[in-house]
Formats: sequence, C-alpha cells, structure tokens
Amino acid sequence: MSTQTHPASGQLRLGDYVGLVKRRWWAIFLGLLVGLSAAYAYQQTRTVEYTSTASVQVLEIDGLATGAVANGRTNGTLNLDTEAQLVQSSIVQSAAQKLLRTSLPPEELGKSVTVTVPANTSVLDIHFTSDNPQAAAQGAHAFAQAYLGVRGDTAKTTIDGQVKALNAQIASLTAQQRQVTGQIAALPVDSPDRAFANAQLQNITASIQTLNQRLAPLKTTPVNPGTIITDAQVPPNSSGPLAILFWASGLLVGLLLGLVLAFAIERGDKRVRRSVDLERELDVPVLVEIPSGQRTDFSVVQNTHSRPGNAFSELRNVLVSLVSDREQIILVAGASDGPAGSIVAANLAVSLARMNLDTVLICADPTSSGRQIFDLDPEAPGLSELLHGGLNVASLEQQPAAGHGLRVIPPGVEAELTSEATQVFLTEQAIRQFRHSARFVVIDAPPMSSGSQAQTLARLAHVTVLVVELGMTTHDQVLRAARLIDLVGTRSIGMVAMPRVPVRRERRDGAKAQRSVAELRRSESTPTAQGDSRGFDADRYGSTTEDWYGAGQPAPTNGSYRANGANGANGSAGAGDRAGRTDRSAEKAVDGYGAGSDGVPPDESTDDEPTRFISRPAGD
Repeated sequence: MSTQTHPASGQLRLGDYVGLVKRRWWAIFLGLLVGLSAAYAYQQTRTVEYTSTASVQVLEIDGLATGAVANGRTNGTLNLDTEAQLVQSSIVQSAAQKLLRTSLPPEELGKSVTVTVPANTSVLDIHFTSDNPQAAAQGAHAFAQAYLGVRGDTAKTTIDGQVKALNAQIASLTAQQRQVTGQIAALPVDSPDRAFANAQLQNITASIQTLNQRLAPLKTTPVNPGTIITDAQVPPNSSGPLAILFWASGLLVGLLLGLVLAFAIERGDKRVRRSVDLERELDVPVLVEIPSGQRTDFSVVQNTHSRPGNAFSELRNVLVSLVSDREQIILVAGASDGPAGSIVAANLAVSLARMNLDTVLICADPTSSGRQIFDLDPEAPGLSELLHGGLNVASLEQQPAAGHGLRVIPPGVEAELTSEATQVFLTEQAIRQFRHSARFVVIDAPPMSSGSQAQTLARLAHVTVLVVELGMTTHDQVLRAARLIDLVGTRSIGMVAMPRVPVRRERRDGAKAQRSVAELRRSESTPTAQGDSRGFDADRYGSTTEDWYGAGQPAPTNGSYRANGANGANGSAGAGDRAGRTDRSAEKAVDGYGAGSDGVPPDESTDDEPTRFISRPAGD
C-alpha cells in the first residue's frame, strides 16, 4: 500500500467546495451574523447627515458671454473647473464663515462642501452637508453668496486695474500729443519735419481714440459674476447611503468572513471526510464505502437486502477475488479508535459464512463489539480465559443465530486485563487451532492507533483490511496505520470507509464472569495434564506441522513463551492474582470512546451520528 500523497492533493474541486459548505455551514452562518450585526450597529450609531444644494449660474466678468458651452465647459474665457476650485478656496471659506457667523474654522466648513458641474451647462451645484437640515440649507446658501461676492470683488479689482492702466496710457499719449502739436506750430510750413510731425500726431490721436473705446465699456458696464438660479432648500430627508446598502454590505462582508472562517477551520481539520480523499490524496484503494442513514443500526448484523448489508457483500466479493487459495487469515483493524473495525470484521465474517465458506471470527480486540453485534453471552469465556488452563479452544466457540454457521471466539471477560504479548500469543494459538478446519480466519484486531498489538497481529495474517471511520479518523492516522502494515510486510488489499459510529460500553460484573469461567472449567470432561498447552488440542500442537508458520517447525510451547516474558512458570501460576484483577475489573467503568459511564444509549440519533449506540451488555 502506497503512503505517498499526490502533488495535486491540495487542489479543490467543485464537489469539495459544496461539501465544505455543508460541513461548515455554521461557520458561514456565524460570519453572516457578524456582518449583519455590524451593519445594524453602524446604521444605529452613525451620524444622520442632511445635504442641501444651491445652483449658481456663472457669467463672464465682462458680461459679453454668449452662453455657449462645449462638453460641459464654456468655450470662452470662462473655465468652470477653475470656478469649482474657487468655491472651495480659503477666501470663499472665510467669507462663508462670516456670513454664517459660526465659530467653526473655515477649514472645517470647507470639508462639508462639494461642487459639481452638470453636463453642458455653465452652472455650479454647491452642496453643503450638516447634521442639521437648517444648517445644511444655510451653509449652501452662504457658500453660494460668498463665491459670488469673492468673484465679484475679484472682477472689480481686475477692472479697476485695467481702467487705471488705460487712463495712464491715455495721459501719456495726451502729453505726447501736446508736445508734437507744439513742434508743428514752430516749424515752417514748407519744412519736411513738419510733415513728419503731422503724421506722428495722427498716430498718437488714433491711439488715444482706441484706448478711450476700450475704457468706455469698463466704466459703464456693471460687474455681474453670476446669479443663484436655485437657492438652497431645507432637505426633508437625510442624505447618504440607503439602509439597504448597509444591509447588503454587511451581508457580503459577513459571507466573505464566513467563507474565510470555514476554509480556515477546514484546513485545520485533518479528519478524513470522504472516501475519495483516501484515493485522491493518499493513493489508497478503497474497496467499498459502507453507506449509512438515520435508521441504520450497526449494533446488529446487517441484512443482505439493506444498503450496508449489500456493501458488505460487495466487500466479500472483492476480497475473495483478491486473495489466493493459500491466503486465509484476514486481519481487520481500524485506523483510529472506535468500533468501526469490529463492525466491519463481524459483518465481513458473516458475509463469508453466507457463501458457505467455513469462517471463524477471532475477537482479538479486548474492546471488540462482536458480543453486541452477535448478541453473545456476555459472561461466556474467551481468549483471555485460556490463561487459567483447563479450557479448550473448541469450548470457546460460539455460533450466533445470525451468523449463518459462523464460529466466533470472543475476547473473554478478562481481555482488558490481559497484556498485549499474552493477547497476541493466545490469538496465534487460536489461529493454529482453526487453520486446517476453516477456509477463512478473520481477526478482529485492536485499532492501529491504540498501540502496537495490531501491527504484531498483522505478522500472523496473510492480508489486512484497514477500516477508516469517516469524520473521526485523521489523515495522519491513516498514513501511520498503512506504514505500520507495510513495515511488517503483510499485504494490504485496501481500505473500507465506514460512517461515524458512536459507541458506549457498560459496566461488567467481573465477579460473576469469573464464576462462569469456573463453572465452564468444571464442566470439561477431559482432564488436562500439568504441562499441556493451556487447553489447546494436544494432537495439534504436540507434533510438528507444515503450515504457514514454517514446514517441520514445532509449535511454540508454554515454556518457551513464558521464557520470553509470559505470565508465569506453569499453567496455574498467578491464578489468584488474575482472580484479584478480575474482581477489580468489576469496580472499573470503562468508557473507551469518550462516552459517558452511565451505559445508557440515547433514544435518538443525529445526522452526524446516524446509528444507534453500540453498548456492551451489562452483567447481572
């Protein structure tokens, strides 16, 4: 199994965005709520503004304008862009301050003024904004008057300067005229200088007449800088953006904020959400995705006519087609904590048994949900009870009613108190017991994330199936689980995607379970020798066997196992200690998957947790 990610795994498709919106709708809703709340707060706290407008028709200073305009600007000496800037000049601001008789600085008044020029007109629209409607009208009127006054005063000053300059030129020419006239009178009639002086006098006289013609209009034409054609009125309503614009802006900003938040949360969430992510990002083949619904109950064996049952049948068909005749030991383990691995192992084993394939399910997971799924006796002994001696593997078999001939080896009442090495050893012996009598041996292994026991058990299997619980398993857990399997060299045929399955486990009466083990031991009719193999069939393990463990190699004995760290020096050593541990286990409420310790499943399920809670049956 490849654990390498694709280079393009970060590229999102349309379906990814849709799924993100469905999963993180609450983040988008939160962003919309924040945006709309901000829009409402701004609308309630912002200062109400009123704008009044005064329209001024601008005339040329000399009063000779034709009134023609081009592209909104006159084609004469009048420049409306310059006039618009003049309205907002400091001179006009100071004049308007005097007219308004206000203590506000001229610069502050200027910030409230805007000027626009309507197209194809010689009109200036002077707008004044204030928090009071009367003040807005007064301000617009004052700036219109101030502009016309400043423009008129500027025009008068300019005209006065021109008149003064013309009068000075006329006076100078008049003096020259008198001087030339005197020269002419002193010259003889037939003198050539007299003719030149007469020509000079005529030029001076013509210049004086021209200057008088220019001076006459300046003295007689009144100065008219313009007029207010539409005076400012008190605005009936406030100005500024409409309320709908605030709400629309808040909606857009909130949506953007919600999407950013959703993307940030999604990027930080490392859980696998869809089976396609495993194939696209992790390059892992997904054998089947188990569907789910609100009425799906994973605490029982799935019916073949149901959608989940049909999916398990597809998994069986794929598995049978992928394994060879010599590959019979199948390890099923979850990539993360949870009952998903046990559910897949149980239903896969039942599906194999439905095809009349002799199948054995070994529950090597101490927290296996096999008891609940098959409705087995919660007090029946299992693998862990083999340590006490006096029991045979065959006596541990249970054939559930819904198993179609499936044989199940439960984990045992003391499974949670058994060490990892011991559990692996017991599972190995159980595999040897059924290797020659079953077509398939399915191992319900502990989750890969709970320790190294699953990896150790993978060494005993021919093929492995990794179970990913969508919405719970992270990408790192999948990569780690796949790597652990690769390291031991066991072939992994693919993964199974399971929906999220909540689980609770109830209290168990360890004392009563211990009594049940003792009763079963007394019921064994065949006595067990002191040096036997703790209940394993002697004819199978006392001689050499040519099987998957190596041709001609003897099976491991109790002594050799104990020499490597087993529990005791003989089959009965430590029995009192185990009994004490069993009593203590009755005082311990186990909640392996984050649920409460009350052991009562909820009445209803949610969309994220569509199935009923799987609970371990309680003892009496």
